[in-house]
Amino acid sequence: TPVPVPPTPVPVPPTPSPPTTRTERVCIRDGNDDVEEVSGGLVFDSDALGLPGKIGDDNYRTVGLRWVGVNIPRSSRIVSARIEFTAAEHTSGSNNYYGRVNIGAVQEDSAPEWGGSGGRPSDMYLTVKKEVWPLDREWVQGEKYSSVDIYGLVQQVVDRGSWAPGNALSVVIQRDGLAEYFRVAQSKEGDGVGPCLIVELVPPPPPPPTPGDLLLLVQVVRERERRPRRE
Repeated sequence: TPVPVPPTPVPVPPTPSPPTTRTERVCIRDGNDDVEEVSGGLVFDSDALGLPGKIGDDNYRTVGLRWVGVNIPRSSRIVSARIEFTAAEHTSGSNNYYGRVNIGAVQEDSAPEWGGSGGRPSDMYLTVKKEVWPLDREWVQGEKYSSVDIYGLVQQVVDRGSWAPGNALSVVIQRDGLAEYFRVAQSKEGDGVGPCLIVELVPPPPPPPTPGDLLLLVQVVRERERRPRRE
């Protein structure tokens, strides 16, 4: 009687590990990197940033923020990205103090400094898509508040061909039609540290080995095989 042959077990592929995320947090530490633009002029030394609206009869303002040394590898997958502000004064959340702004990222491989050859925030070439941020919450002085998620804006910048870790990234915050009033955030001059960019990301996988890498590995293995073994 023939002996039954047990079936060959089907190998089960290993369960892939979930992608590893990390958080990049970079804050403005140079007073020239957070600016207000009012009537075409740049204000570098204000101790607070008026998120777009106007003070009294003053003209509407545009805010430019620039973060230097953003350590995000090119083509990373951006999971979330927010701007963290510290309130410089109390602002009510009532309808009388409701505002709305939009945020766009500067389309540069490494964003230039504001002013001079870098230009004003309103001169920048921005991402086509903007993120709208309703300013409808009460702000309490000294408390921290985060913007809407701008992951798509950051993704567009770090996908650029010449983006590299350590480059500078900038955003421009502008009035979006309903910003009759605004929120006031601490600047570098007022708090010692300006607004922070907080990004959760998945770094890209390492590149596949090149033929040169494989040849070097073979040489290392052969060299180890030639060494006399210890008894």
